[in-house]
Amino acid sequence: MPLKTFSLFRAAQIMPEYTVIESIIRQAEAYRLRAEEIRTTADITRDVQCRETLERLADGYERLAGNLERVAERTARSGESAGTA
Repeated sequence: MPLKTFSLFRAAQIMPEYTVIESIIRQAEAYRLRAEEIRTTADITRDVQCRETLERLADGYERLAGNLERVAERTARSGESAGTA
């Protein structure tokens, strides 16, 4: 199942802020799912070098997901600040 990606900048132009935040969170969830799928493959891979490469790839997807979650949190906080000003 290929990941569907989009430009967050484009999304910000055409969607309300809450929808952009939800999209960011969905993308983070997709990255975590991809990491899990890769780890499952790594678990059954016999070649040590291949398994280590897959584990590093999965770690990279986890980092991407964490980064997106932080972006979503900052975006939500900035929206709250803008709404109270």
